Amino acid sequence: MAAGGDPSVLLYSFEGGGLGHLSRALTIGRSLRTRWPAMAQLLVASGLPTGSLTVPPETEFVKLPSYRWSGQAWPGAPFMPRVMPIGFGPFLAMRREMLLAVARHFRPDLVLVDYMPAGLAGELTPMLRELQHAAPGTRFVLGLRDIAGNGPIVRQIWSRYGADPLLEELYDRILVFGQRDVYDAVAQLALSPRVAAKVRYVGYLRRETRTRSPQQVRSELGLRTGRLVLVTVGGGGDAYRDLRAVLQALRARPAAVPFDCVVVAGPLMPVAERKRLQALLPADRSLRLLDAVVDLVDYVAAADVVVARAGYNTVCEILSFARPAVLIPRATVNREQLLRAEALAQRGLARLIRPDELTPERLLGAIDDLLAQPDLPRSALDLNGLPATASELAALLGRQPRGIAELP
Repeated sequence: MAAGGDPSVLLYSFEGGGLGHLSRALTIGRSLRTRWPAMAQLLVASGLPTGSLTVPPETEFVKLPSYRWSGQAWPGAPFMPRVMPIGFGPFLAMRREMLLAVARHFRPDLVLVDYMPAGLAGELTPMLRELQHAAPGTRFVLGLRDIAGNGPIVRQIWSRYGADPLLEELYDRILVFGQRDVYDAVAQLALSPRVAAKVRYVGYLRRETRTRSPQQVRSELGLRTGRLVLVTVGGGGDAYRDLRAVLQALRARPAAVPFDCVVVAGPLMPVAERKRLQALLPADRSLRLLDAVVDLVDYVAAADVVVARAGYNTVCEILSFARPAVLIPRATVNREQLLRAEALAQRGLARLIRPDELTPERLLGAIDDLLAQPDLPRSALDLNGLPATASELAALLGRQPRGIAELP
């Protein structure tokens, strides 16, 4: 327990190809600290905070050796070390031993696990069991984004790495950061009645501007046209095709582009791909290509139109500021982003362009339409996921957060 009686928490972030999971963990961690100011936080993750992602000085951070998708489909061997020249077996053993060492020396009141109940390839199970037996007061919570993805595939992955007994016996709560009418996790993931009773739908995680107002961002950019289109693709590791379509659309336009465009390539985009994009920049300087920005959420709030993938965090930012948006979901077998983009499009909250339908003409047409008719209905989705999460954790821990009544 932290000083002042506030609880301690260990946050485990699962990420492979991007920074979305890490971003969500940091958002939740910051929110919990506003409610429990003396909370001791330990964040364990593979991704290295970069760009707009920063770890607060009050939060301890353990960096696990990073991995990436190997390109092989499930149920093969989809992971491999990102940098280390060793096999996946020794690599996984290293990570497992690091996690177990954390558990042996840090006895948190709460463990909040992201997405994979047993962690990467089951690496979390020894740590979770160690805490379960050595620190019986510890509470265990699994956090799921609004849409886990293709239910049968997700369950196959979970079961392959031993998640079923953890869900049945160890986890106290399963928090879904979304709504049941968008994605019914109980039905889609075929959860047993015992596990289903632990599920709580807490709503989407509202974002706030971090350091600058929309007016400040627009002033700093010195907009030539007075209208701003922001293009963001998350980490950027697999975003070259989408960004190339944006640049080709702007270059092919016969008249002057009637808006300023800021493209954030992302810190994970390969250098060679970034250079090829630089060569496509239009001569009129209507577009700026940036590797990364500090506090991307501030740019989302300032934009007249946002063009983005349909990742969970970006969608939360778009909804939080009711921004007109064009969503180009990542094409994966899991279909998570496509399902999310379809749900928003059906509610009139975003335009959807499927990856196989992406052309410069279609993208530019969608941007022009939204600039001409910018008013969209405000989100009918529940954006109170952060205070609702704190309330659920308070009930589980038996400790009411300070000041929660004043929060939205």
